[in-house]
Amino acid sequence: MKKITLLCMVILLSFGVHAQKKQKPTEQTRVTQNQGKSSSNVSAADAEALQNSGIRTYSAVTTNTTVGQGTTAEILNPPAVSIEVQAEINAVVQAPQQNTPTQENMMMPTYVGSFNTNDGPAWGTNPPALSAVEAAALIFGGNPGDYQVSTNPDTTNPATITNTAWATTWGVGGCQEVAEDYFLDVGAPGYNDPGGVDTATSAYVTDNCTSNNTNYVWTSGAVAPPGDVTECGDNTGIVEPDLLISTATVTETGAIGTAYEFDSVDMDISHTFDGDIDITLTSPGGTVLDLSIGNGGSGDNYTNTVFMDGAPNITTGAPPFTGTFEPEGGTLNGTFSGEDISGDWLLTIDDTIGGFGDITLNNFCVNFNTLGGPPPPPPVEFCGAGLPSPFDLPATVSSDATVAPNGVVGTGPGEYNIDYVSFDATANWPNDISLTLTAPDGVTSIDLSSNNGPGNAPGTQMDTEFRDDSANLVTSWASGNMLPDYQAEGGLLNTVF
Repeated sequence: MKKITLLCMVILLSFGVHAQKKQKPTEQTRVTQNQGKSSSNVSAADAEALQNSGIRTYSAVTTNTTVGQGTTAEILNPPAVSIEVQAEINAVVQAPQQNTPTQENMMMPTYVGSFNTNDGPAWGTNPPALSAVEAAALIFGGNPGDYQVSTNPDTTNPATITNTAWATTWGVGGCQEVAEDYFLDVGAPGYNDPGGVDTATSAYVTDNCTSNNTNYVWTSGAVAPPGDVTECGDNTGIVEPDLLISTATVTETGAIGTAYEFDSVDMDISHTFDGDIDITLTSPGGTVLDLSIGNGGSGDNYTNTVFMDGAPNITTGAPPFTGTFEPEGGTLNGTFSGEDISGDWLLTIDDTIGGFGDITLNNFCVNFNTLGGPPPPPPVEFCGAGLPSPFDLPATVSSDATVAPNGVVGTGPGEYNIDYVSFDATANWPNDISLTLTAPDGVTSIDLSSNNGPGNAPGTQMDTEFRDDSANLVTSWASGNMLPDYQAEGGLLNTVF
């Protein structure tokens, strides 16, 4: 019997790095309760409404409303409020709060993505009341000050940014357009505590604002961060027989991984018999990374050699090592992650044998790139439903992985990248199986694998990842279990989608 058991299907998404990062502190608009006139000057209903609005504090008692309807606007018998008092409440709730950064050294905002007001949790679960910029930070990562929010659907022209957002208010039907940094939370923390008309306003909760409620998120266009950093070492042109140390002093401050990326190390060394020398880089914090240890045999020199993450390892090269290589001992950004770039970076060249030529350092520089945006959110996985699923062939079986965030698939800033699609199954006749991934539009699709692998091979493990950066072609799979990863047969995931 031709049989397959589908165990798991996973889609992993990661977010493209944003283009800018706002440097000023977050300014949030919170409605606070201030002492006002005596409650004897207003009706009980007006006192309750004003208390719920957060404009003044009165002695009228607020009753906690129970959850029984689909939205808070469906709660029966809302308090009667006079026209004058309601107008005062609305003036506070709906007034846009301008939060415009200064124009000096401004950077162009970049569109990030969008979210709907009712993408947030259900109102009855008492979620936090959030402003739109707080919701943006929750969804896309970083801080509220990193973002601007707009109700205008134009995602190409920053001049159209409204700095307002669609929000929902407890007990009030429809959507309200409020300032991007506005929210209301009267009483104890939470959208539904204590409950009551106009006691809470949030840009990210499922309540009354259920349509025409898309908030478009942009980077803030904040003051430009400090520029990239390049510092070069001393002792160039110096001839040493056995040991040479060069110091590159960096005066700028900022941590690797948050403020800066370690871009590269450039060096040029003259020496006969490269296999005799060990080359290391030491950070101001004392961490040592092996750049190249005893490589090159009897060849000479390191000529215009660049160390950079993601390049072929230096051990794969040959003298004079001209080009770009990854350090032998690991990545630059991984080794020095979290360390401040400020201080002395030491390049040490050690002739471990001696007597076969002097060391001459012609050039040594360290290069750091500014990280210009809020950190991307961590990658997220979305798994297929209804698994494991055993079935006999012939049959067509599907599994849906429902993706929550809104956004565009791509490789640019502000776009989601499909890191991989994971597939796990056992099969008796693998080459009878075709795997296809279809987008939510129901039209765009890609062939992951079509009739590859062995024929009658009971228990074959089809446990693999389809990813754009794989060097393995799935069409070359003819026997045995699948390799850990393949490139999709139909092309690149991030290009097709």
